Parts: sequence; structure tokens; C-alpha cells
Amino acid sequence: VLLCEDCHDRVNAADIHWFVSHVDPTFISGSSDEAVLKPSAPPLGPSTVAGGAATAKAKGWLADADAVLVLAGAGMSRDSALPDFRGRDGWYSVGGAEVSMEHMDFHEQSPHWETAWRTLTAMAAAFRGAAPHAGYARLRRLAAEKRVFVVTSNIDELFPRAGFDDNVYETHGSALRLQCSTVGTDAACGRGVWALDDATLDTLRRRYSGDAVDESAALPRCACGAAARPNLSHATDRDEDIDGAIKGAQRARMEAWLAAERRSKLVVLEVGCGTSVHSLRLDSEIVAASARSAKLVRVDP
Repeated sequence: VLLCEDCHDRVNAADIHWFVSHVDPTFISGSSDEAVLKPSAPPLGPSTVAGGAATAKAKGWLADADAVLVLAGAGMSRDSALPDFRGRDGWYSVGGAEVSMEHMDFHEQSPHWETAWRTLTAMAAAFRGAAPHAGYARLRRLAAEKRVFVVTSNIDELFPRAGFDDNVYETHGSALRLQCSTVGTDAACGRGVWALDDATLDTLRRRYSGDAVDESAALPRCACGAAARPNLSHATDRDEDIDGAIKGAQRARMEAWLAAERRSKLVVLEVGCGTSVHSLRLDSEIVAASARSAKLVRVDP
């Protein structure tokens, strides 16, 4: 991202091009002009082993591994009776029709402000009532035998509740944490991140209990008086909008873990990541392709 030398704002101009890379900066996943910079070829290509033979091979790899990087998407939460996002009963399906990601906009001036809070309230209530299913316990047993780190796009906090708090990176943050909406501005108050407590959640549920918004039930506010917002990053957010007190520390631990395990016998265990190309599936392939002797196992691809 090109920044202005004087005001440090982002520079947008007709003759400036952008590209996207993550996990490995040499892998280009998107470009504003493919004539200038072409996206990289898929790191691994399609999977070629399936069925019983694949299961036996995966078990052998896991038994032989020194370390396991778990990459978990919304499918991991399905057995805890939670919806995914784009499925028929997903969070972004209303009345059988998909709602655009732009509707989850937690900027106070957004026309989707109330819609976003209504969806967030339903999510938070469901997440608070859910419990980690048996699969989390299986991964904890694996972690007792191997060095395990979890990277998840899930915002339900089930991995920390299952005991992975020091070895988990929640890439989008959490729907159960709040922050001040002034983060990323000159007026940022610096309060940090706090839990969405039961009393606040009860107030939110009262606000959105009917078709009309109950204005007597107020949205949460920061101690500085500004509006609060969830500590989760979405398509409508910039990195600087999100307080990194928790997420930044998690990411730093992940980067240190990956650097330390670069030469280990590493298995990348992908669980519940669906088939979407913009999901963790691409990250799985990049890590597996760039580590010296990594193996990739996809569970329920």
C-alpha cells in the first residue's frame, strides 16, 4: 500500500496499481492490473488422493509429525450447532437470499449500522450458548502429543474456550469482544478491548427482539462516550480500524511459531474451510508449499 510522505494517507491514483499477498509475500493472490502483475499459479493444484487411502496416509503423516498447523473455517463450528456464513442457513442468508458482506458495516455513519448490529447480536447470542464439540477435544489430545498452533477465521471463541488460548490466531477477531469506534483516528481514546458481557448482550437482544428497533435499549458505548463496535475485522474495515491488543499479539505468536517450525516435520491440517478460494484454503496451500517438508491434510473438503 502506497502512503503519502506528508500526511501518511493512502494514495489512490490512476497510475498506481495494487496487489494482494498474505502468509507468503512472494505469492500474489490478486492484482489491480494483471498486465502489470499476474497472480501466482495455485501453490499445489487440485488434490489427487481421496477415500480410504487418503485417510490412512493422513494418519501416518500425523503420527510422524513434529508439529501441526490447524487451519479452521466456519465448518469447524457446525457440530456445535452453529451456522456457517454462506450456506442455506448461514448468517448471510436472510429469507433465502444472500445479504452482501457490505451489510456488516460497523462504522456509525453506515446506512447498514442497525442491520450489522442486529446480525452481530444474533451471532453473539448463538456463540455464547454454544459449546466446543468433541472435535475440539480430539485436537487438544493431538496438542498434548505434538506442537500445535491454530489459525481460524471463526469469530465464536470456541478455540480459546477449548483450551487453545495461547496457541490460536483468530484472523478476524471475535464477535464477543468490543472496542471503541475511534480506533484508527486521531481521536482514539486508547481504551483497548473488552468483553461483550451478559448485561450488554441482553440489552442488544431487547433492542432487536422485534421487527422494529427498540430505541430504549441503547447500543454499547466506550467509556470515552464514543460508540463501541465489535473487535472483529470485516470487508468494510481497514486494518487500522481494529484494535490489535489481542489480535496483534496472536498474530505475532503465530509468526514466531511458523518461523520456528519451518524445518520441522509439519502437517497443515485444514478443517471446515469449505471450497471458497478467498478462504483459509489458499493459506493452507501456501504454507504447505513453502515449508520444507510440510504435508497438507484436508478434512471434509
